[in-house]
Amino acid sequence: MTGPRPDGIRGRGEEGFSLAELLVCALIFLVLGASVFALLGELQQKAAFQAEMRSLIQDTRLALDTVERFARQAGNDPHRTGIEGVSLRGPSSVRLRTDIKGAAGGDKGDPDGDMEDSDEDVVLRFNPSAGTLEMVSGSGPPQIVTGRISDLAFRYYNESGGMAAEGERVCRIGITLRGATLSADPRTGRRHGVELEGEVRVRT
Repeated sequence: MTGPRPDGIRGRGEEGFSLAELLVCALIFLVLGASVFALLGELQQKAAFQAEMRSLIQDTRLALDTVERFARQAGNDPHRTGIEGVSLRGPSSVRLRTDIKGAAGGDKGDPDGDMEDSDEDVVLRFNPSAGTLEMVSGSGPPQIVTGRISDLAFRYYNESGGMAAEGERVCRIGITLRGATLSADPRTGRRHGVELEGEVRVRT
């Protein structure tokens, strides 16, 4: 059994930390921990904003693709019933009409000479209060196509390439669509935006 040394000096196994040393160590660990958590939080914010940017690009592309798809179909009139492809046109909304399906039972098959089937008489419009692109098919309720939309502008051209006057037949539609992130960039504090352009020739 080992006892105390005769000179009164403690052995190595009896040495310990003083209160001051413990406080310094605790402070160091506290500073290091705060730095690590701050770095992790910053990385998490960056990752979330990058995901937001990807969603913004996907949403604006979906919105433009949807408008272009319906605009390309507008005016399809194989039964020569006199369909006007573009009507009730406005700066941020448009009504597009076509006959593309229905003869073989409901919403399928060949064109049937009317515009009573789904997606044959649609209104596409920008809802600025919600930041969404909406579609109304026939007499149904509005359906949200996508969000993160900050602006939608239509331009209507006549056969000669000039701006179509009221009542004049529309031959081409120009589309400018803008989207914006819902949250701000953590580095700059600003929202990022995307602008897409498109132009579609309407069937006449």
